[in-house]
Amino acid sequence: MPTRPARTASATRGSTMTTWGIPAGGAAPDAPEGVDDAAFTAAVLDAAEALLTPVLKLHGGADDVISFHGGFRKAACLLAIPHWAKDWEKRNGLELRDDVVPARGTRHGVQHVYGDGLVMLVYAGDDVGHVWMPRDTGNADLDASA
Repeated sequence: MPTRPARTASATRGSTMTTWGIPAGGAAPDAPEGVDDAAFTAAVLDAAEALLTPVLKLHGGADDVISFHGGFRKAACLLAIPHWAKDWEKRNGLELRDDVVPARGTRHGVQHVYGDGLVMLVYAGDDVGHVWMPRDTGNADLDASA
């Protein structure tokens, strides 16, 4: 299983942005004089050894609740599912690439595998809606309950 190397960061005044995208110099009102708490917190987060989070996402192309391709729902902009999976890849510090392989027993289904399977997105096919995917109802040749 891949591991994320520890990173280091500086929390000194004068830098314009931390590696977490927090503007430097914006200390909270109760912060001690001269301490840039946003930069300090970002430096601690950057230097911390992160735990890797396994992710398995099953999704179908006919999902009318959360579109695979993203879009608007209930006044919110939803990311495309592949973008969401890539965000998990980034959070886990994995190489930004994915291996795409056909998903057996599906029509147009594919598996996106990131980081040797630490993050996996299974697109179950064009005709699979917003359902839990059991094998016995013909949705796909995979059993999400197994």
